[in-house]
Amino acid sequence: MEYSAEQHMGSVKVRAIRKSLLFGLITTILSQPCLASEAKDNNPEYYENGLVLWREPLIELEFVWLEGGCFPMGQSVPEKRTLIEEAGELKYREFYADELPQHQACVDGFWMARQETTRHQWQQLMATVPFLADLPGNHPATNISWLMAMDFIVVLNGIADENFRLPTEAEMEYAIRAGSETPFHTGKTISTGQANYNGIHTYGSGQKGTYLQKTSPGRSYPANRFGLFDMHGNVWEWCSDWYAKDYYEESPVDNPRGPETGKNKIMRGGSWFTAPRSVRSANRRGLQPDIALEDSGFRLIANRSPPQPKTPPSSKDQKVAYDPDF
Repeated sequence: MEYSAEQHMGSVKVRAIRKSLLFGLITTILSQPCLASEAKDNNPEYYENGLVLWREPLIELEFVWLEGGCFPMGQSVPEKRTLIEEAGELKYREFYADELPQHQACVDGFWMARQETTRHQWQQLMATVPFLADLPGNHPATNISWLMAMDFIVVLNGIADENFRLPTEAEMEYAIRAGSETPFHTGKTISTGQANYNGIHTYGSGQKGTYLQKTSPGRSYPANRFGLFDMHGNVWEWCSDWYAKDYYEESPVDNPRGPETGKNKIMRGGSWFTAPRSVRSANRRGLQPDIALEDSGFRLIANRSPPQPKTPPSSKDQKVAYDPDF
């Protein structure tokens, strides 16, 4: 259906405020107006294994600071060959040709949630249960449309001391790649010991694995080099960009934000339901913003100032940017 983000924001705010007023969290914040600022003051950035972290105090969501940089965005020549071999020419043109041409993209630094928004966090803020399966609260929130994700952000921004948003498509691929130029941040292929996807299928030289047929709890698999979990698989994650199949032909280098208008919104990362070729770093998908799927969710970006420089330690290892074990 046709949709205008600007036209929708007014109704989003009305619905979000009505929902938030039903939940005790809002009452608590309104009755103690200094609570959010005090939480911020008592909740500074901290360092762990070379990562700069910050925890949002209201819904207990942890963010990691990602230094900006440039990277090859899109599908490589070897990926194209593998995809055509595995999917065939017709499916390739229908599902994967929009990842071309590969081009340089550069993004500024940003704070990204280390994991997908969970069921517990959704219910804590929205007091609704859109999820279809009866799973624990540490699983990602699913059956979430782009509009529902925007509802969540409006409510959170109304009570938090920081502002939040969805990532751009470029920020998402930068985060998924975590410095890699291979199809996956794990290398040329991936296994079901590294991510939750449909292990009945393989990619490249990969082996068949398990097929859970459902989400897995956040942080069930190893993080990538940037300290982010489930960047491949588990649930599709919404981005802020409108989708256009040929956008890469005209995409700017610096901080691309997608077309100005469109019918579909970008989703990235693949899910527990998809084959490994759909959880690749370059894979992109467009879906109507009002559609919610059993394998669709989201993660947040915090519009927080860059971290203050840490006092240089005396150790000779002070220049290590990321934990080498990630």
